[in-house]
Amino acid sequence: MRKVEAVIFDWDGTMVDYGGFAPTDALARVLKTYGVTLPGERMRLSVERCTIEGIDSVMQEADVNKAWKKKYERRPDRKCLEEIFESVQTQLRTSVKNMTEPLPYVLDTIEILRKKGIKIGATTNYTPETIKGLQSAAKKNGLQPDYSACTEGNRRPYPYMIFENIKHLGIQAVENVIKIGDTVLDVKEGKNAGVFTIGVVEGSAEMGISKANYEVLPAEKRYELSRKVEGKFKKAGADLVVTNLRELPDAIRLIQKI
Repeated sequence: MRKVEAVIFDWDGTMVDYGGFAPTDALARVLKTYGVTLPGERMRLSVERCTIEGIDSVMQEADVNKAWKKKYERRPDRKCLEEIFESVQTQLRTSVKNMTEPLPYVLDTIEILRKKGIKIGATTNYTPETIKGLQSAAKKNGLQPDYSACTEGNRRPYPYMIFENIKHLGIQAVENVIKIGDTVLDVKEGKNAGVFTIGVVEGSAEMGISKANYEVLPAEKRYELSRKVEGKFKKAGADLVVTNLRELPDAIRLIQKI
């Protein structure tokens, strides 16, 4: 039987920031200074794509490209993209601190896990400077993992942040660890680390919809979106997919019987 000693959570889209909107919010604020508007939820910059190349791909989207060319007559060159990227990194430190309300069931689930002696880890593709502010704000909302690793070089799907958690949490075997996250790269990160890997659907960046907009969707549309995200996780190799974190304690009970 498997003994679960630690659960390693992703931060945004899993524990905080429903839908993973902080990077999009940061980019929208930066583009506003250039006189360009980023259209609603249709245009997104996930933390996984928060790179110069990721920003460039958003800038090439039809609506953004059209608005930019209308004002500047040509698409942004490399120097301009680098300036936008640096501004986004600065703005992101504010955006993440404004989005640290725990997702539904997060605090209760973590309390249940801790009562069972399970340690709580965390990973994120945010930089050390960004995650510092996020953690400080999240702590005020009652959310404080036992250890949190952030990217310093190789980003997901490399498994090194999980290994760092395993080391600092004092876990002897990878088979006693669960990684849970809300993106395909979270799943690939977990699989590359050799840990049991779970994808979470509601609030995920893969779904990319705000809590308010998700809750007003008709039941059949919510089901359709959920199955689509579930399919992405399974295709990426997830060992299990849960709808939300309320299902995690029961899932762990089943996992420990494997």
